[in-house]
Amino acid sequence: MKTHYETSRLHLQVLTPDFCEAVLQFYETNRTFFAPYEPLCPESYYTASYQYSTLLTEQQMFLKQKGVRFYLFEKRDPETVIGTISFSNIMQGFFKSAITGYKLDARFQHQGYALEALQKGIKIMFGELKLHRLTACIMENNLPSIRLIEKLSFSYEGIAREYALIQGKWEDHLQYALLNRSALF
Repeated sequence: MKTHYETSRLHLQVLTPDFCEAVLQFYETNRTFFAPYEPLCPESYYTASYQYSTLLTEQQMFLKQKGVRFYLFEKRDPETVIGTISFSNIMQGFFKSAITGYKLDARFQHQGYALEALQKGIKIMFGELKLHRLTACIMENNLPSIRLIEKLSFSYEGIAREYALIQGKWEDHLQYALLNRSALF
């Protein structure tokens, strides 16, 4: 797996810790927008040092092939983070699976960026890592995210009760999965 990929409009990049200011700007800009779908974040989350540490951890996860977060940049503005797609809890062996996540800057919603990035990410996970299964868990009221994941051919599997602690409350999530029928070994 590489640290940089491209689509027609985007750069998908695994970032090093020296991008902490750009990442911090992305999270600060979208703080209110992301809040209903996120855990409670300490104030330190919105500091360059916190983001530096996070990027360092993400870099280690990538090197171990246990997880990857690609930060999204428009090709016409390669300095500004506009979103992320992630594949966490990557398991090989007889599971060959990962959990899919994504975030997109509020200003870039409904323009096909998340779809474009996830199509590329899925191709990488199924093609290069030979994973068999990707899972996505989405809050029931997050209709744009549900539409996106269904557009990507994920199938609804059921409700994951009290799946994640969001804003201090255990929230149910709808669970979806996408299977790679060609990943046998």
